Amino acid sequence: MNKYILLFLLALVTLSCRTIRDNGVYQTTKKEGYYHYVRFYKDSVVLTVSSSGEPHHLKKWFNKEKEDISKGTFTIKNDSIFFKSSSENGIVVYKGRIKRNKMKLYSKSKINGHTSTREYHFERFK
Repeated sequence: MNKYILLFLLALVTLSCRTIRDNGVYQTTKKEGYYHYVRFYKDSVVLTVSSSGEPHHLKKWFNKEKEDISKGTFTIKNDSIFFKSSSENGIVVYKGRIKRNKMKLYSKSKINGHTSTREYHFERFK
């Protein structure tokens, strides 16, 4: 019986490491005066934005109800995540690896061809 409990707990820990958090934002380190942010929702909606503001500044306006923001839907398979984020300017394609509080994303802009790889860490909204 103890063996089954241990396996169950191990499965929970493994799954929680691959879970996207939705009570805040994933943020890069600041480069050239800007952070890059990604926000996820339980219904598979994803938002992306670049901003000079800190996470608590974004809380009021960085949400899926805002019309003029880059958004899309995400899919997760094992520890990989895929999504496209669309705005009035065009589409950026993202793919990467997730852990509970960290994420590494490769992106390619269909707008201008720019590619990048960025590491994100989770910041909970306060």
